[in-house]
Amino acid sequence: MGLLGSDLAVIIVTLVIARLAPVAVHSPDLDDITPFVWTSGVVIAAIWLSALGFTRSRDARVLETGLTEYVSVIDATLLSFGVVAIGSYLLQLQLSRLFFLVALPVGTVLLLVSRWVWRKVLGRLRGYGGFSDRVLLVGTHADVHDVAEEFTRAGSTAMTPTAICCLDRCESPHSGRNGELDVVDWYDVVDRASYPDIDCVAIAGDIPGGRQEMRRLAWALETANVDLVTISRMTDVAEDRMQLLPVGGLTLVRVSLPRYRGFAVMAKRTMDVIVSSLALLVSLPAFALIALAIKLDDGGPVFFRQLRVGANGRPFRIWKFRSMSINAEARKAELMLQNEGSGPLFKLKADPRITRVGAFLRKTSLDELPQFINALLGEMSVVGPRPPLPVEVEGYDSDAKRRLLIRPGITGAWQVGGRSDLSWSDSVRLDLHYVENWSITRDLAIIAKTVVVMFQRNGAY
Repeated sequence: MGLLGSDLAVIIVTLVIARLAPVAVHSPDLDDITPFVWTSGVVIAAIWLSALGFTRSRDARVLETGLTEYVSVIDATLLSFGVVAIGSYLLQLQLSRLFFLVALPVGTVLLLVSRWVWRKVLGRLRGYGGFSDRVLLVGTHADVHDVAEEFTRAGSTAMTPTAICCLDRCESPHSGRNGELDVVDWYDVVDRASYPDIDCVAIAGDIPGGRQEMRRLAWALETANVDLVTISRMTDVAEDRMQLLPVGGLTLVRVSLPRYRGFAVMAKRTMDVIVSSLALLVSLPAFALIALAIKLDDGGPVFFRQLRVGANGRPFRIWKFRSMSINAEARKAELMLQNEGSGPLFKLKADPRITRVGAFLRKTSLDELPQFINALLGEMSVVGPRPPLPVEVEGYDSDAKRRLLIRPGITGAWQVGGRSDLSWSDSVRLDLHYVENWSITRDLAIIAKTVVVMFQRNGAY
């Protein structure tokens, strides 16, 4: 109910702002606004709230699931405004284009901010053990360990392991967020599930007896009023790519192919051109100020160009504002022993090569502004995997090479997920998840989250 109330409040504020915009521009009689507020405004609010429900953005299972909630909010907003636009045209309603130009971006931003606040509150509550399903994990030792680790990595997760049942071997002790986990024998799973500290049983792999035993377990858990959760072996696949297909007595999961070509790619390229053009136009004053600051700092060149690897392994030169001393590349070898980066990455939190102006540019990510030139030229995208160096690509395994299936991005899942604080494996995992599941709405959600991350400055060095 709280989420529904905050959504309604945001929608009302957005509609008022959108309707007052023509007042500021054209100064019409305020009496003309009243009928809209009480008629069309109510209808639009109802459509918008319904769309947020239709995309399941308020579903408890969607909350705290990465970008899925934000994508659902953006989908609902685009859907509702599409319906309103078509309806106003068919019914000949007097809704100005200025109304749509204001309401769409303002409403989207306010809803995303509202959801972000809710997620922070929910995360804090879950950190204290509230609003989280307590789970009995069942599977082989390896499967149980991997799933428990994934829950822990999720931070304020919706599921907290309380007990485990290892079907092959169990290495004790097993520690969870709330202390040491109970170790349960397979034949005692149903009895243990009936304890008040268990909300669901999660199957992480195959169990003795196969599908028939799974069905019997589900029936037995009904009496304990405990849900049964099966953990898919398909990892890093977004919900919108999976479809349940009932065939006879079986339930199949169909996974659609990733989007590497076709209309979606054309739409992404169009968005890149529009966003890059606007970003370069708006940031022209900042370009001038940053260029002046770099010149006054050490008199060296303003821009730094470096060879990177793009889509399908094509090399290109990336544009950045220079943030290091002129001889930075020559000094890299002497600093290699101090490398704090993971995998093939070279990173130093206190890199002595960074200039005074460069430190500020890196903290604020302003050094990456010129990369919109690369995006405009089609060498990069606004959102995508991190653009790697050739030496990094030489060390890629077959999994990491999938990052090269699409254009690298100015921002991406790695940027909003921790930037330089990420381990190499986490960086690869986030990029691969994006490559497999990208969509325009996910891109918009990442862009919105990037703005927040830029102000937080975590992991920027």
